[in-house]
Amino acid sequence: MQSVSARDHILREIVSNLLMHRDFSSGYVAKMVLEKDKLYTENANLSHGYGILNLATFDPFQKNPPISKVFREIGLADELGSGMRNTYKYTKMYSGGEPQFVEGDVFRITIPLSEVATATVGPTSQVTTTDTTQVTTTGNIQDKTAKMMMLVEFCVVPHSKTEMMEHLGLVNAP
Repeated sequence: MQSVSARDHILREIVSNLLMHRDFSSGYVAKMVLEKDKLYTENANLSHGYGILNLATFDPFQKNPPISKVFREIGLADELGSGMRNTYKYTKMYSGGEPQFVEGDVFRITIPLSEVATATVGPTSQVTTTDTTQVTTTGNIQDKTAKMMMLVEFCVVPHSKTEMMEHLGLVNAP
């Protein structure tokens, strides 16, 4: 059985969301803010509706298909709507709460944090196989997060899908 870092998965999903669903024509600055009791993001959005999204009733809508395709090809996105489902799943594991997604001209995601989730703990003196697997998995997620950050910095100026893929060293599948 492989250990999963719920925190890493939550961050991957919300950073991916910031990029894939962003309205790049807006000057609104994307934000990710960590407070004592919550983590929240704000992002310019091509709104498809207004209000709080409900996991049971929301209708996934692809806002930037070329960017979403690149993210799927590099393994940072799965299928349409999976980010919201994964964020719910991992937030419950991480803090016991439920995330809130609010659709509007500014898209907001709020991840509640509990004291248990943010407590500092010390390292153990022995490294086990499980620890090694977790470090490897975390390293893969960190590599993907680094690729996302490279793409964010590259896309300060608009680029085509081909240019983004070349920047990341990827080849377009036929």
